[in-house]
Amino acid sequence: DKIMRLPNEVKAAMKVAACFGSHCDGSLLRLVESGAVAEVTDVSDGGASVDEGGAGEPELIRMLEFAIHEGLMDKVGPVFRFSHDQIQLAAYSLIPELKRGAWHLRLGDLLLENASPSVLEEMLFVVVDQLNRGRALIEDDVDKRLDLAKLNMRAGKKAISSATFTSAASYLKEGILLLPPNHWNDDY
Repeated sequence: DKIMRLPNEVKAAMKVAACFGSHCDGSLLRLVESGAVAEVTDVSDGGASVDEGGAGEPELIRMLEFAIHEGLMDKVGPVFRFSHDQIQLAAYSLIPELKRGAWHLRLGDLLLENASPSVLEEMLFVVVDQLNRGRALIEDDVDKRLDLAKLNMRAGKKAISSATFTSAASYLKEGILLLPPNHWNDDY
């Protein structure tokens, strides 16, 4: 109920953060800033506005700091956390269920587009998780499916090297499911 009374921009920022789970790094949020609120969310439906100052700070970060002020989130170092799992779930539930895949896909695409190769390697699991959660929307795009299959393979190999074998199996299985039926002939 407290979330519903927040300005639309703050709710939108909390929905973006909720897509990443119970916590997310500020550097990750800065990478999606360019398109997250503008393209994924729709905050143009009226409601209160927030003017907290904070010149130079990305809008998404400023809105989450407003949520911190309201007691809905915490910040430990660069990491934003929901103050309770139920708050994260409530923020996530504000995204219509049929649009959640599009949100995850767009956030994953933004991370992929804006991250340098070294940063991408650092946050590979986050990027692949976001893209996998939106993969139903790329069912008909063979090239995107192959690109995502390759990313899943990279994530699987990285998970193996970290001895997180359950995660590795999950990424590798997801990658295999993304391959077309004739992949042995075309991509061997």
